Amino acid sequence: MAADPTPDPKVAPEASAHEGSEPLRNEGRSPSSESVCDAPEGDTHTETAEEVDELGWAGPSRSQVKREAEAATKLGQKLTGLPPGVLQHLPLTPEVREAIEVWRKLRRGAQSRQLRRLGSLLRATDLGPIMEALGRRTIQSPEEQQLEQLGELWRTRLIEGGDDVVEAFLAKYPGGDRQHLRQLARASKGEPVTDRMKRTRRELLRQLRDMIRASNASAEG
Repeated sequence: MAADPTPDPKVAPEASAHEGSEPLRNEGRSPSSESVCDAPEGDTHTETAEEVDELGWAGPSRSQVKREAEAATKLGQKLTGLPPGVLQHLPLTPEVREAIEVWRKLRRGAQSRQLRRLGSLLRATDLGPIMEALGRRTIQSPEEQQLEQLGELWRTRLIEGGDDVVEAFLAKYPGGDRQHLRQLARASKGEPVTDRMKRTRRELLRQLRDMIRASNASAEG
């Protein structure tokens, strides 16, 4: 019996698929995928953030981010070491001021964690005006610095004590308004510390400084 010359329909498409086929084109492949595929075996080099930044890609480099983080941390450490009378003249955000006040109330171990939070807040802040203001404060005379520290010491004693501390202060630095001083001291007490209380405490510190300065000037005269 003669063989049927009709091609098998199941075999014909498969054969036609191989016959006359062209090499696959690299259509749709991005240059990046092409470079990865064509990279020599064992070459696992990837671009770092610094290299990406040098190529002009958006976003700060890792080295820049690291430098900014270190600058913010150092500034935070410096701010926590400044007296409140100096801090009140610096252009700090309310969040930064609050973080510094919280740091002062914590113990050493907890202060380290709070300092990291302070650094994080400062990284989101323009440090230029703060650094400029700090530069101006460095010209403060030793006498003014001593007066600032003395005023803060007496303010703390007045807030934590009672009218007997007011009398002790006026005995050492006479000439002040006893009634006004008592009112400021009483209004500065309590927790939590509200914004109004912060303003009162700043006014109390200013009054104490002025009284100490006037008393010292009178004694010298």
